[in-house]
Amino acid sequence: MKTWNILWGCVSLWLLAACTSVQYMSIDSLVPADVSFAPSVRKVAVINNVVPGTVSAHQAVTIGQEMPGSGRIVAETLARHIADSRYFDEVILADSTLQGTTAGYRPMSIPPAEVERLFADLGADMLITVDRVAFTNSQSRIDDFEGTLPGVTTKLDVVTRLYVPGRERPHQTFHDTDSLTNVLDDLTDLYLARSISEIAAELPLEHIIPQWEQADRYYYNTGSYEMRDAASAVREGDWELAKNLWEQVYTRSKAGKNKMRAAFNLALYSELQDDVEAACRYIHEAAELIGISHIPVDALPERGSTADRALVQGYRRDLARKQEQQAKLELQMNRFGQEK
Repeated sequence: MKTWNILWGCVSLWLLAACTSVQYMSIDSLVPADVSFAPSVRKVAVINNVVPGTVSAHQAVTIGQEMPGSGRIVAETLARHIADSRYFDEVILADSTLQGTTAGYRPMSIPPAEVERLFADLGADMLITVDRVAFTNSQSRIDDFEGTLPGVTTKLDVVTRLYVPGRERPHQTFHDTDSLTNVLDDLTDLYLARSISEIAAELPLEHIIPQWEQADRYYYNTGSYEMRDAASAVREGDWELAKNLWEQVYTRSKAGKNKMRAAFNLALYSELQDDVEAACRYIHEAAELIGISHIPVDALPERGSTADRALVQGYRRDLARKQEQQAKLELQMNRFGQEK
């Protein structure tokens, strides 16, 4: 997946440089969470299970030594994000550290007896515990218009767990990492502990609730006067007019580049209408017209591929992934009668 994303980014830059016939746009796409929950999971409790650490407000950035983040900030921010999503009926924040003082920064699960007590006391259908928040700094350099500046790269580490009634062990354990780079000027450990804790709270969300992601999309704007007029319609926000013009080209053309380009653009229109099945049909036809339908959808573009082939193959892969996620997304968003 990572290889595909890096390559697709390079292909995107190549397309914009090599193809004056291609226009770029970005769309917001809703993707399912990693975990689906039963309809009975309506009330969740977020619990801080991180041992409090001490970070000096006046200490300059510590390099190479693991430092504690704030479990309280992570729990509060995570609870707020989940509540704002309205994915569950009720979100409770139980801001009390459950670990003893000897645990250090090690992520420790909650004993079964304590889990039972928490379910009874809170009346929750699921517990979400924040078990570890830590960060480590390393020196780095930042290049900008003023030259090279001293910087610090911070790697953050967060562990969260899900508990459901009737299970002695955690239902799910998530270990997420991320990194960020800042100019070193006037940074302190306390500032980083607070800022990375807010960022850390966002990392488990993709496991728990569906997320909006930004996706790169392209469309052809040359080949015939209809394609040029359709591009103008897209810029003006008139997608129905654009679709009608693309359909004219698609219907009139027996084969060749113009039909391929029209099919590609109609796949984009269908995706924007949430008709992923139709989008997949159109992009498959575009792949047939350009001679790459035999290539698996998750394969990298062949060596020496033209820009058109790379563009079609990349979109095939994106739509196939979206189609695979469709049933899971609908299940998640319809749990409480929500609409996509």
